[in-house]
Amino acid sequence: MLEEKYLAILKEIISNPSITRKGLESRRDLSKDQIKYAMNKINAYLSEKELPSIQRTRSGGFIIDEAIIRFLQTNEKIQEGEDLFYSEDERIMILALLLFNESLDLSLEYFSYELKVSKNTILRDLSKLKEKMTNHSIQVAYSRTQGYSISGKELFIRDFIKETLFYVNKMSNGTQMVERFSGVTQEERSDAEKKLKTIEMKLEIRFTDEQFKILPYFLLIIFKRIKHGRSVGKNSTEEELDIYQLKEVRLIEQVLELNNFGRNETIYICLQILTSKIISAEFVSETITEKLRRTLLICIDNFEIKTSIELKDRETLLNSLLYHLTPAYYRIRYLINEKNDFYEKEFLENVIAQYDFLNSIIKDCFKPLEDLLEVPLPEIEIMYISLIFGSKILPQGKTNYPKMKTAIVICPKGVTYSQLMLSQLMDIFPEVYFYEPVSYRAFEKSNLKVDIIFSIGHFHPYENCFVVQAAMTDEEKQQLRYQVFKKVFGLEDKTSIVGRIMDEISQYVPEDKILEVQNSVSAILGERLPLRKEISSKNSENLSMRIYDFLTIDKITIINRVEDYKEAMILAGRPLLLDQSVTESYVQSVIDSHDFDDPYTILGEEVAIPHALPGEGVQKIGISLLIVREGFFYAKDHSLKLVFFIAPIDKKQHNQAIIDILTIAESQEIIDRLTNTDDRREVLNILKEISN
Repeated sequence: MLEEKYLAILKEIISNPSITRKGLESRRDLSKDQIKYAMNKINAYLSEKELPSIQRTRSGGFIIDEAIIRFLQTNEKIQEGEDLFYSEDERIMILALLLFNESLDLSLEYFSYELKVSKNTILRDLSKLKEKMTNHSIQVAYSRTQGYSISGKELFIRDFIKETLFYVNKMSNGTQMVERFSGVTQEERSDAEKKLKTIEMKLEIRFTDEQFKILPYFLLIIFKRIKHGRSVGKNSTEEELDIYQLKEVRLIEQVLELNNFGRNETIYICLQILTSKIISAEFVSETITEKLRRTLLICIDNFEIKTSIELKDRETLLNSLLYHLTPAYYRIRYLINEKNDFYEKEFLENVIAQYDFLNSIIKDCFKPLEDLLEVPLPEIEIMYISLIFGSKILPQGKTNYPKMKTAIVICPKGVTYSQLMLSQLMDIFPEVYFYEPVSYRAFEKSNLKVDIIFSIGHFHPYENCFVVQAAMTDEEKQQLRYQVFKKVFGLEDKTSIVGRIMDEISQYVPEDKILEVQNSVSAILGERLPLRKEISSKNSENLSMRIYDFLTIDKITIINRVEDYKEAMILAGRPLLLDQSVTESYVQSVIDSHDFDDPYTILGEEVAIPHALPGEGVQKIGISLLIVREGFFYAKDHSLKLVFFIAPIDKKQHNQAIIDILTIAESQEIIDRLTNTDDRREVLNILKEISN
């Protein structure tokens, strides 16, 4: 057994690992040799218990292995209160429990006193808690008058409360932590447990042990938040209010005394208690079912358009989705996540894993469903939907049926540039599913698995990585397609074969039948993903506007010099401001988002395409041009002369114009012609030549 005086030093180090030897000398009133002797005693004791020894950091602090903390909490008889100390994970969860309590004035001093650690340790713990909360769209704020608090959508906060309680419940000190820091008294908990037992008896249901342990705390924390004005804020539709008439709901309302909470909160609380076995499809109104049906049809359309897969039996697929999602409607909408880790793990590993390549595609295509439900789709629901789609796309028994290939564009040059490349590559490879473009660092961090990587301008050491250029000729596109098919698919590009056949027979086929014959030839050759007419026409619409179509004389400004990049952007954006294409806030957003040290909107050496997001003040699509004949510093070490100010309404409709701008950026001759004239009509003529 470790002597009390050495145990006190050990606890001091655990409470504040950054404390130095001199700090220990001062706090414990001991000499250097005494501290050294004590540390030898402590490490000898730890070695005897087969635990790692305490190490020193370069800055003089201490490194404490979590195993030491767990051992002491389990084996040493440490009294509750003053003598109790917590591991980092436990402290972070305690901070969360305290932040859920609206009645407390939370400060660093309060946290430090309750957890018996230094303020610096609390700040580190808070930083890690903020990361966890950010994943739930929750923010931790601080003000001198209010102290620490959390903000965000109450529905998300409540979901995080539930998740925290489940997590803490699995900890060795979990029960003690919840009892001490949740703000719930023993009397309140006992009363809630009695009421839940009454609900069990009257509804003839049975909560699991875990549910019964967590639910009283969850409900009481929610009740306290409601009393402090933290409403779920979800306006239930008239159709959803029908659920309020259920006898189960009315009984829970009566037992829990929810009369003063309002219908929205009553529905929320009751749905948290009722399991999916009680909330079945029959309780979802016909109106909601019809809304769900219409939304799912849009999602299926999205899938067909994005993947170029024409689903054979849409009605069967729709019914399968409705069968799964109708009873899940309330569960998803009100974030009622049933916890069954073992079942989900087994299910994911043995069944859903074979369809995991569809998950990101489904998430992308099912955004309309998220809009209907007003919450993000849980990961498990995305997996279930992938399973439903996968079972339709990959018929059972055909193990050699090829999976759809996935690809991503790695681009260092920003949103507009990467979307341009994405649009071109989607046209070249209609049978490949493309994820949204990312930077190299973001791709490294994501651990996303894809079949093909297209990198703009730089080679990366990945398998099946192809370097592409922004402006490709038809011959270069054909060559790229051939290389990808040869290396990735291991076969010759059927589309090029189809093209050669069509070249031979097209003179004998009526013009209005060419697409139909082309698709038939593709099908005969085993081409799995023929381009459909509506997709081709849609792409051609999006790419039809050239740079000449956007620019008129009054949208071109020619000057000799500017003060700095801010003045240049103001002048470049003024024509679009005057014709009400953008608001003043959009121009300011473009300026604010500009990174002078490392801007991502430079094309070539002399051209920039500053822009912001459509939602930041774009009222209609537009492009204007500023020519600064003497040039100016657009970046710290980069000057240029041409600024095409972009006002996008989406990611596609200006793409052909961007291709024209790329052509300009890569031609010094065109740049010289544009910067050596002061005639705006001459500028238009040059741009017209490019467009032709």
